[in-house]
Amino acid sequence: MARRRRFSNSEPNIWPGFTDALAGLVVALVFLLVLFFLFEVVLSRQVSGQETQIQKLQSQVARLVDRLGETQQRSERLEQQLTRSRDRNERLRSELGEREAALASLRTTQQRTEEELTRARKALERRETALAQTRREVRGAQSNLEVLTGQVATLNQRIERLEQALARQEEEREAAEEQLAQTRQELASREATVAEQRNRIETMAARIQTQLLERVEELARYRSEFFGRLREVFADRPDIKIRGDRFVFQSEILFPSGKAELASGGREELTRFVDVYQEVANRIPEGMGMIIQVEGHTDRVPIETSRFRSNWELSTARALSVVRFLIDQGLPPKRLAAAGYGEYHPLTPGRTPAERRQNRRIELKITQR
Repeated sequence: MARRRRFSNSEPNIWPGFTDALAGLVVALVFLLVLFFLFEVVLSRQVSGQETQIQKLQSQVARLVDRLGETQQRSERLEQQLTRSRDRNERLRSELGEREAALASLRTTQQRTEEELTRARKALERRETALAQTRREVRGAQSNLEVLTGQVATLNQRIERLEQALARQEEEREAAEEQLAQTRQELASREATVAEQRNRIETMAARIQTQLLERVEELARYRSEFFGRLREVFADRPDIKIRGDRFVFQSEILFPSGKAELASGGREELTRFVDVYQEVANRIPEGMGMIIQVEGHTDRVPIETSRFRSNWELSTARALSVVRFLIDQGLPPKRLAAAGYGEYHPLTPGRTPAERRQNRRIELKITQR
């Protein structure tokens, strides 16, 4: 027993420690593999998301390029149409110049052909003289005579060909002169048509301008009479003013605060306005197209109620209320218009209550359709 104990104490057992170390190493490797797998998953998701964004950007760039191409094509088509219309007269003039140049070339060719014919005739005369001399000198030389006869025949054929070519060139010259005359007639006819159309346009423009000036003068005359009568009727109301071509009611005269329904006092003032209009309306020509434009304005204090979410809606509703009342009083709807401007066209900066009160107004503008 003592020996066994000594043997076991002298040689320790290392296997359990080795097993623990190996298990720890395996756990560490598994942990590292899990981390690597998670990193790969996250990285792949980021890369796929970036690729998707890149594809979206590329598609947007492609659409923008297509739109730019369509715009450029439209611009090019318009420029081509304008260029075609401008180039018509230039083509006619260029064709006229080309035909004149062709006629000059034909004339030059004719002169050259006549000169060649003259030279050929002189050469023939010289050859005939030489043949006569040869016959007188060498009557027995038949071979020379045949040679000379053949040369004379060749020259005669050449003269015939030259005469035929000269006839063809003369016909071509006459045809070119006829085409040139027709082209000149067409050009003169077109120039006369253009001049006639230009005169008609100038006459119509002068007539339209004269009519417009007459309409403006009539509108100014009736507007002056209308506003003069309004000044007399509302002379006792300092809060009802006339500014240029506009008749201005302060909103407090016509509407309660934050409302679009006409008050009783506002109805009375608008009734007086209608009475003045009826006095002048019978003298307004039917074709003048005069319109009373009702414009609603507010101050810059925000509003948000169950009915009006902004000053735009409040100003528009007030203008429509005035228009409806004027129609009920007998004004023709075709001579009325309504517009709401909110707080964006103030008369004053609107820093004080008095300035904000001036900005809250209904304007009746006399204009022309």
